[in-house]
Amino acid sequence: MITLSQQQAILEAHIPVARKRLHEFIDEFWAEIVAEAKDRHHEGYLAFGDEMYRWPPGRRLHEKVCELADWVNYDSSGEDE
Repeated sequence: MITLSQQQAILEAHIPVARKRLHEFIDEFWAEIVAEAKDRHHEGYLAFGDEMYRWPPGRRLHEKVCELADWVNYDSSGEDE
């Protein structure tokens, strides 16, 4: 098991390269990202209707930051394939 302190050290070591890797990831997987966005949009509409379109701007910004923060954490945990 990887301890919390070990995971935090891995994340800290990864942060300097995460931005570049995120840009590269977006460029490489843009088609897959768009396809997933469309699927999630449809599923989200079925579950929540138009709720996200009624969010205040601060909520929308918070949700975007959280999603990208998760990407940084996921990317620090190892290779995709």
